[in-house]
Amino acid sequence: MNRYTIRSYLEIGCRWGGTFILMSEYLRLINGSNVKAVAVDIIRPEISMPSLAVWHMPHIVIDYCEGQENSSFLQLSSTSEAYRLFIADKKFDMILATTPMRE
Repeated sequence: MNRYTIRSYLEIGCRWGGTFILMSEYLRLINGSNVKAVAVDIIRPEISMPSLAVWHMPHIVIDYCEGQENSSFLQLSSTSEAYRLFIADKKFDMILATTPMRE
């Protein structure tokens, strides 16, 4: 990836944001601090999930985005009209999309 200039990054399905934060920091290290990063997930990270081994995770991705000038978190379904309207006029150099695990 370091041979490409990546100025914008979208992650669909960021959950608590670990991969999003890691990738955002890496892209900013390689491409400069003006990389725009957007994290999207249908669930806000601070909601407890009883089906998981960990009952509550801190809202680290929201804290990260609030502390970074060019980062944002959107609580949207990627199949929603609101998401389609958000993405309609935007272009991202890199997109990472994850799908839910199935039992």
